[in-house]
Amino acid sequence: MNFFENHYLFSETYIKEYITTQKKTAEQSIGSLYTIVKDWHDDEGSASNWLTNYILPVMDTVGFKHTGATENTVALYTDSPATSEPVAVLYVIDKGLDLNSKRKGKYYAYKAVSAAKEHGADWAMLTNGYRWQIYQVKNVCPFENYLEVDIEDSIKNSQSPDEAFLLFQLFFSAKTYYREESGELTIEKLKGKSDAKAEQVAVQTLNIGVIVYS
Repeated sequence: MNFFENHYLFSETYIKEYITTQKKTAEQSIGSLYTIVKDWHDDEGSASNWLTNYILPVMDTVGFKHTGATENTVALYTDSPATSEPVAVLYVIDKGLDLNSKRKGKYYAYKAVSAAKEHGADWAMLTNGYRWQIYQVKNVCPFENYLEVDIEDSIKNSQSPDEAFLLFQLFFSAKTYYREESGELTIEKLKGKSDAKAEQVAVQTLNIGVIVYS
């Protein structure tokens, strides 16, 4: 699975199990979603305004509401922006730039998490349109711990949704940020299950004297 990179945000064991359990239920809807995203990319992939002509339509397609972009930042909602608070904030950079840059003025993870804090959101997303990262603002290492999904090969070279696009759909769609009856977002519930799985794996590995976040 070289299409995702997990930097201690979620349990990799949980991610793999989640992909397996969601495959069948997602197959009915993911095909049309994939086609729309791929079409947006193919039509606008070389456009000068990558954010307006590709990224925002993708956010619309996966179900988020927004009021457009302010420079590189897009506040994302699951309900009307006029009557609700953002559930996440997306920070967008050009497709040729490196998401993991930490150079002065180009520490994009810092910019994404800071933008989320400014909007009162607990989750930050960072993308160049191909690589998509999630950060949790309240994480102990908010700028360093993240989950990344790379869909470049999927939308450039595939003709049908693969596991990379499935994982993108699972973690970057609006339905994963709906607020449940308990008051927590669905992604927060997933994070809790992931943490429990990580603890379970850690206990099991104690027998050989190794603790891993896997």
